[in-house]
Amino acid sequence: MLNAIPQASATVTPTMDSELGMYLRVEVTWSVGDFKLDRPSTGGFGLKLKHVALAERLVRAIKAQVVFTDPRIARDVAGHSYITSGCRVLGRTINADLKRLGY
Repeated sequence: MLNAIPQASATVTPTMDSELGMYLRVEVTWSVGDFKLDRPSTGGFGLKLKHVALAERLVRAIKAQVVFTDPRIARDVAGHSYITSGCRVLGRTINADLKRLGY
């Protein structure tokens, strides 16, 4: 069916949340060749506004395809397609994880 490997990209957006206030949202978007995912965006990372450089490093690592492991197409109970994967970067240790990955 599909021979294409899922590819991740990311963008940084300043975002306002009623509980958190302003923060940087690193949103991850997936593509799989010509296949159209029903839910191409399935999450991301939130960082304090002062961590712009860290957010940019995270985006570079995501675009280099080193953050996520074993990405594959999955389907929810309604049959909608999305990408599921493991992740080498954790919220509390983003800086150390990125350094370990060479970013």
